[in-house]
Amino acid sequence: MHKHENNYAFIDLQNLHLGTKSAGWIVDFQKLFIYLRERHSVTKAYLFLGYLRSNSKLYKRLRSIGFTLIFKETVKLPNGGIKGNCDVDLTLHALITINEFYKCVLITGDGDFYTLIQYMVLKDKFLKLLIPNKSSYSILYKRNVLKPYITYLSDLRSKIEKKRPHEDGTS
Repeated sequence: MHKHENNYAFIDLQNLHLGTKSAGWIVDFQKLFIYLRERHSVTKAYLFLGYLRSNSKLYKRLRSIGFTLIFKETVKLPNGGIKGNCDVDLTLHALITINEFYKCVLITGDGDFYTLIQYMVLKDKFLKLLIPNKSSYSILYKRNVLKPYITYLSDLRSKIEKKRPHEDGTS
């Protein structure tokens, strides 16, 4: 880590949440923020997510940790699910702020960001791709050219996992 670096993190929250959940664990956002700051010199961490009024307490907590939240309006799907696709918003925000940061860290396994990563690498603005689920991510990221940039969050699980309380209520 270089103390002079001013790196930004762009986090696809839905992909992070679903990726780690399907792998059987949940991220502790406080630990993740500390990891990003200490390991990758991240000074600003953006979370891209769909807005649900029922999650206002969560949003307040994420802000108190230090994350900057970028919301996408959600729509209710016919099957009852909720959709708030943030891919374009994340990409655009990364490009708009490109002159504000030294390099960027991206947290996702979604292949829709492959072109953004290629561009950031070309401009020497890309530091790391943190993939939430080692067994489920885009085949585009399996290309050898990206291997030096990839870290799997499952390899960091012991550092960033939310510890679940024991049955007796202790942690």
